[in-house]
Amino acid sequence: MYTQAFFILRHLLPTCALLALLCCVAPARAATTCVNSDALLHNTLSVATILANGPNTIRLVQRFSAGDHYTLPAMTMNFLQPMTIEGGYTTNCASRTINAANTIIDFGGATNDVFFSQTTGSPTALIKFEGLTLRNGGQLNLSAGDYGKISDDAGAIRMSHVRITNFNFSGAGILGPVRLDSYAAETSLEDVQFDHLTQNSTDTNCSILLYLDEDSLASFRYVTADLSNANNLCFYSGRSTGNYNIEIINSIIWSSDGSAAGIKTGNQFAQSNAISLKFVNSLYRNIVSGIASVSASGSLFTDPQWALPSNGNYHLSFNSPAVNSATIIVPGGSPETDIEGVSRIIGGTPDRGASESTFTNLPVFTVINNSDCSATNCGSLRDAITQSNTNGNISTINFAIPNTVGSGCPHVIALGTMLPPITSPIIINGYTQPGSAQNQDQDAFAATLCVLIKPASGTLGTGFRVSSGSAGASLNLRGIGMGGFSQAVLLLDGKNHLIAGNQFGGSVAGVSLPGASLNAISIGVNAGGSLVVGGSSVADRNVIVGAGSGINVNSTVVSTPDQCQFINNLIGLGPDGISIVANDFGINLAGSGCSAIANRVAGNTIYGIWVNGSSNNVVQRNQVGIDAAGNDAENGSAIVVTGSNNAIGTTASGAVFGAYLGNTIHYIGSSGVLVSSGSGNVVRSNQIFNTGLFNGSGLDIDLGATGSTANDTNDVDSGANLLQNFPLVRGLAFTTAPVPGATFVPATIAAKFNGGPGNIRVDAYFSNGCSSAGRGGAQVYLGSVTTGILLVDNDVSFTMPATLPNVQLDAAVSLTATDYNGNTSEIGTCYPIDRIFKDGVEIPTGN
Repeated sequence: MYTQAFFILRHLLPTCALLALLCCVAPARAATTCVNSDALLHNTLSVATILANGPNTIRLVQRFSAGDHYTLPAMTMNFLQPMTIEGGYTTNCASRTINAANTIIDFGGATNDVFFSQTTGSPTALIKFEGLTLRNGGQLNLSAGDYGKISDDAGAIRMSHVRITNFNFSGAGILGPVRLDSYAAETSLEDVQFDHLTQNSTDTNCSILLYLDEDSLASFRYVTADLSNANNLCFYSGRSTGNYNIEIINSIIWSSDGSAAGIKTGNQFAQSNAISLKFVNSLYRNIVSGIASVSASGSLFTDPQWALPSNGNYHLSFNSPAVNSATIIVPGGSPETDIEGVSRIIGGTPDRGASESTFTNLPVFTVINNSDCSATNCGSLRDAITQSNTNGNISTINFAIPNTVGSGCPHVIALGTMLPPITSPIIINGYTQPGSAQNQDQDAFAATLCVLIKPASGTLGTGFRVSSGSAGASLNLRGIGMGGFSQAVLLLDGKNHLIAGNQFGGSVAGVSLPGASLNAISIGVNAGGSLVVGGSSVADRNVIVGAGSGINVNSTVVSTPDQCQFINNLIGLGPDGISIVANDFGINLAGSGCSAIANRVAGNTIYGIWVNGSSNNVVQRNQVGIDAAGNDAENGSAIVVTGSNNAIGTTASGAVFGAYLGNTIHYIGSSGVLVSSGSGNVVRSNQIFNTGLFNGSGLDIDLGATGSTANDTNDVDSGANLLQNFPLVRGLAFTTAPVPGATFVPATIAAKFNGGPGNIRVDAYFSNGCSSAGRGGAQVYLGSVTTGILLVDNDVSFTMPATLPNVQLDAAVSLTATDYNGNTSEIGTCYPIDRIFKDGVEIPTGN
């Protein structure tokens, strides 16, 4: 059996870097194909199995009438690069409506099985579907990442706005009508519906099986699953010992035929796994079995009252307990729309499940002109805010400003004075203005904003604000362009704030929006509850440019990373994702307990991300110093930490899905991640390129003052991260002596660590080059191992497996150590691979 000892290179660079690690340092932009026929769809899929030029995106022109759908046969496709299939496009893919019902792929009947896989990570393999209905097949099996090869590569599966219906499986084994396999990463389902799935095998009785391997996460958000015929929703851990986290949030898991179907977890290979199952505001039969530890909040165990499930109608009836009963505190934020493109929040809170009902009693105030009048019922934005505040309960502000000759989109609302502070829950949706369109670009911000707000002259102190003392207020702001304020959005109180799909600074359609002189978005002393800026959907992305700080969190804010979230924004880059419109600071995290995830932070003049004297912040999966075309776009410094107990990349324990959480960092001239003060700061699994490594002025991972700090005997010194010692590479062993030009070379690293007693987690990195100070680089994450020093000792020797991308003359490996309190060391000394001239372990002198 394949053992843990061979878990080697998990995450690799794009194809060109896999071979030489010289020609590119960031993933290429997707190769995109517009498809309008069965033949072209089949051909495009086939080509993606033999070409590896970069991630693939297939855009499908809408085909949704009964006789006008895409038809594919039974197929097995293993793609060489990440594969994304998107539905809902108009002719020539000029525009798009995301709705699972408008783009249907039919697989021709129950005898036709469908297998899609993408195995090699770059750094993460990916299968992604969005805006589609997949129907009428035998088994649907999607697999991302791989197990048991020279390289164990992470892989993610993502679905949003997808319906999977009428799959009929009659085979045996741990399979089922729908099986989703991911390795060391995430299976993410959002606005997804499963129905009319038939399972004839008695091996597992699973209609839907998620098979997870190594440290993994399964996330269900706004999912509807009909588990009729007594078949379960199943989660199985794989062959690797790991941490398996399952989150089911705002979802409906039920059986419309009344059968006793529930949720089942399993550990097929009886490994030592930690499996947790967490329910948040979901509706399901209280039938949960297996080995997972279970926690639940806001659960309902009652009929969801679907309209007519026998005919595939899973809309909620007026009296459904799932209507207006979900939570907006969702990791990654709630999606902007439901499975059919309906606004996700209609009413005070979202509905549970994939479909949002139209039932609401919220008052709507409509802005019908771009004046700044304050009279009641004058139709201005100022008037609408005043009336919403007077109403007291949650209300919505929409826009319907007439488009006249010479006064079309965008409409500029020029303010003479600051708008009134928001004192009640208000949803302000600029995308309701005719002519507006949300962003659909995966890399940039191609929204059409038709409502712009700026001062009539000069600068105003704030745009939208929630003042101290307004605990009942909330601001949900979408589809607005803002400029000319000291602080465009200021949140000093309230809860459940959502800022998504806006532009702060820059210009829109030739209208200048001066950047905020202080902060574009500022979170102050008492802002609590849920606070989300951006979101997992590209429609939720904000552009934040030209400010003192793009996002500023006040030092008195104390939150938790699941409630305070900054996700998927462009910070320092204009709407095209390439033009630099710098902030001074991209994200200034002076408060505690926030998460910055999957943002593109580039071109900012001082720091890209500053963890500023704070604690318990999480910084993961960000692209720092890289524009959307993969070019360097330097920040003054990339990520700087001056606090304690923060996570930059993977957490100290390994937690969930390893290197998938790492940040990708580019900067020429200084450190990649600089921990200048504080302790307990974890810096793990990040990929760092083109830092001061190559000119000697900084390290990829640096502690204290810029520049290398030597190990001390027994690690008794103090300073940033306690100046944690790093392990020393003592040699490499190859099973077979590598030939010149070899790639993906398996090896064993022999190393030694000196320090105090206790466990440490060692991370290995590969680079093509060493610094002038003799330190290595963190260009490729090679994996980790846990070792430790006994109470009576100060040293430990250990080995760990690794797969080296190449063995060219400048190739090198280096190590970091993270102690049991989360203190990560600097990047260690550089061990050039060309020291090896024979099989076996060579121990160099001088270390």
